[in-house]
Amino acid sequence: MHKSFILSAVALLVSATAGFAQGNVSLHQPAAMSELLAKKSDSQTITSDDAILAGGFRVQLYSSNNAYKAKKDAMGLEKELNNLYPDQRIYVSYAAPFWKVRIGDFTSYFDALTFSQRLKAAFPQYSNEIYIIKEDIVSISYY
Repeated sequence: MHKSFILSAVALLVSATAGFAQGNVSLHQPAAMSELLAKKSDSQTITSDDAILAGGFRVQLYSSNNAYKAKKDAMGLEKELNNLYPDQRIYVSYAAPFWKVRIGDFTSYFDALTFSQRLKAAFPQYSNEIYIIKEDIVSISYY
């Protein structure tokens, strides 16, 4: 579906460029494309087709492999972060044997660094563990 959209966009660009050179523009678009565009504008649901992975940064606040308490600590920290920073997304992950808590979808290293300083002030008990991770972040694309 993305290929047909890209091809339609390229065809539109080529026809528009040729049309400007001649003084008229002619747009030929399949009916399915009009339906797809109308459906996208009416839809409030975001699907994986709407998302794009982009390079970005997150701040890691917690990582532990303590089998007895790491999961409980990670979940408790997630709840506390949600209360303090409701505008930031929190990511709790388990990759054996580590539980990790990361926060944010920052597009620049500087933004992540600034936020990490705020976290160090708010959570001094984790200040030695707080660092910036380069990670793909999800960006929503509306076309």
